[in-house]
Amino acid sequence: MATDTGDDTQASRLDRAGSAETSILGPLQDSYALQTAAVGLIVTVIAFIVNTGIWPAILGIWGIALVLLGVAIHVGVTLSQRGTRG
Repeated sequence: MATDTGDDTQASRLDRAGSAETSILGPLQDSYALQTAAVGLIVTVIAFIVNTGIWPAILGIWGIALVLLGVAIHVGVTLSQRGTRG
C-alpha cells in the first residue's frame, strides 16, 4: 500500500488555504468570536427593522451584547496570541 506524497495534494491544500485568506469573509469563517459579533449585528439590524413593541428592545439588547462580547473575545485572543509569535 503506497501513500500519496505527490505535489498535487500539497498544491490543492495550498489553494484551499489561499482562497480562505483572500476572501473578505475569511477571518469570519475562522473565528467563532467574529461570527458571534456578526450574528449580534444581524440581530440588532432586525431590531431596528421591527421597531414596534417589546421585541425590538429585547433584540437590540441581545444584539449589542453579542457584538460587544464577540469583539472583546476576538481582541483578547488576538492579544494573547501576539505574545507567542515572538
